[in-house]
Amino acid sequence: MRIFSYTITHDTGFAPNPFWGYLTIATCKPLIREKKHIGDWIVGFSSKSLLGESDPVGQEKVVFAMQITEKITYQEYWDDARFQNKIPDMSAKSVVKKCGDNIYQPLKSAPTAIDDFIQKPNPYHDKNDIQNDLKSLYVIISNKFWYFGQKKVSIPEDIPIKVPYRQSSHGVRTHDMDVANRFIKYLSDHYCQGIIFHPNKWPANDESWKKHACNTQP
Repeated sequence: MRIFSYTITHDTGFAPNPFWGYLTIATCKPLIREKKHIGDWIVGFSSKSLLGESDPVGQEKVVFAMQITEKITYQEYWDDARFQNKIPDMSAKSVVKKCGDNIYQPLKSAPTAIDDFIQKPNPYHDKNDIQNDLKSLYVIISNKFWYFGQKKVSIPEDIPIKVPYRQSSHGVRTHDMDVANRFIKYLSDHYCQGIIFHPNKWPANDESWKKHACNTQP
């Protein structure tokens, strides 16, 4: 098991996308999507860019934690029946249906180049994001995750999981396996797996996330 952390600058429900039973990262963070493997853990921490203010060093809060349980290509992601609800529906009223991250439709079988895809309309990424998104053609997927969103949580000081001090393309690795295991155990003991609360940037009048939420206790 390997565990990597990075700081989140945007949290809208798009990247990562925790809805429909799976937490997915299908856009942004191309090096994490390319280089991390099934079984690895990815942890997203709050940042000044996200909150408008910084948590004290050593007291950053967890926005999400996921174990990669699948890693598939954009082609497989687009074709898989499980992820059709993650294709954004811009005509929908609910934000959950609009914020899907399955935005790259292959134009040919076995696509390998940027021109082999078309970007579907969505509220978050446009043509300026295509090149960065498609630096990796992989999507990482988890059905074992905690997504805290706006109710991001602090981790006890005696579980010193590493947190990058600035943006990190690869994330920073916690090599101490005892710390890593205690971190996962802490989440397991205190929170139900799944969605705890809505993303940090979420319309106040939209409650579509609630039907996807787990109970508040494990």
